[in-house]
Amino acid sequence: MSIGDIDRLRISQARPRATAPSAGRRFEEAIARGGAELIRGVESVAGALPGGNVVTAAVEGVGQALSETSAGGSGSAIGVGGNGSIADSLQSSTSQSMQLLELQQEISMEQRQFTAVSNVMKARHDTAKSVINNVR
Repeated sequence: MSIGDIDRLRISQARPRATAPSAGRRFEEAIARGGAELIRGVESVAGALPGGNVVTAAVEGVGQALSETSAGGSGSAIGVGGNGSIADSLQSSTSQSMQLLELQQEISMEQRQFTAVSNVMKARHDTAKSVINNVR
């Protein structure tokens, strides 16, 4: 480099280096986005499915668990282990789903009992009515 080449040098301001997110972070974000889209899709069609209320409740539980996981703790949307991990979220969601299923079964049992009692009472009424009509 000669003295005449110095005039051609340009000095620019230093800029912070933009480093792309790590592959693990990009994967976590992609999984979180995909999970959110899946949850929205299932919620939108759950009403048309048999037992759609149970499906909707289960999906909402998973969605809430995922949003709680992404809001707290390590700052990542999905963890691999420890507090706030996806396994813990799924376990709590499964527990909530099982409670809802048990409640639905209890309500269904009560409905069947009510229907049975109602049918017996109607049969007794109809029998008494026909006896009274035959006496006349």
